[in-house]
Amino acid sequence: MDFGMPTLLELPSLRENAALCAQLGLRFVEINMNFPQYQPDVLDINEILSLREAFQIYFTIHMEEAFSPCDFNAAVREAYLDTALKVAKLAKTIEAPVVTLHLNKGIFIKLPTEKVFLYERHEDHYKACMEAFAKLCEREAACSIFCVENTGGFAPFETRAVERLLEHKYFGLTFDVGHSHAASGVDEAFYEHHRDRLTHMHLHDARGTSNHLALGDGEIDLNGRLALAKERGCRVVLETKTVEALSHSVEYLKKRGAM
Repeated sequence: MDFGMPTLLELPSLRENAALCAQLGLRFVEINMNFPQYQPDVLDINEILSLREAFQIYFTIHMEEAFSPCDFNAAVREAYLDTALKVAKLAKTIEAPVVTLHLNKGIFIKLPTEKVFLYERHEDHYKACMEAFAKLCEREAACSIFCVENTGGFAPFETRAVERLLEHKYFGLTFDVGHSHAASGVDEAFYEHHRDRLTHMHLHDARGTSNHLALGDGEIDLNGRLALAKERGCRVVLETKTVEALSHSVEYLKKRGAM
């Protein structure tokens, strides 16, 4: 079970993040593609390979959260699919074993009695686009698993989409324990049902709906989550947002003999 860290706002370069990763005794850095310096067209592949060698670490990838391969606008949809293609090729080149992504619920219309998601209303379109995305990843992934992460609770049409994605061997699940806590565990039955596809974990503490806390600063059963990660052989990102919280989390694990 490898522990890693996210790219941190305090550390603007990938080299600084890689150096901290090695200093803390972690094994990998998860590149967050929400940041402008970590876009597929901006990243320097030679630098990444050099950092792997220099610090004896590796990298995973977190796609930008706005990723929307099912957009109704064909040009927008194709741009996101092109992004996915570039990410898949990047992951292959740098030997990133995991690419984590969020599902995008799309636009909803709020009626007097209900909230209607347009992707659910037009689910045939949604399913066809997801299938196109899955086939692209399956064709290009080679050594990477694309893992869907839980956020605030899957809508029914999203659950059906994830089920379909999991029929493809290059897809799996990322379990974010803080998101799950904040959402009152709404997706946990789904994750339990697909326990065998759990590949990656985002571990951070939470209190109520406030998450991304340092380990030990919240109310999550961290021992239980770590046991699950160990059972499944998950890579575990200590997904705090500051150097201080990350360092605190590493010390928390070391004191308990977890790393």
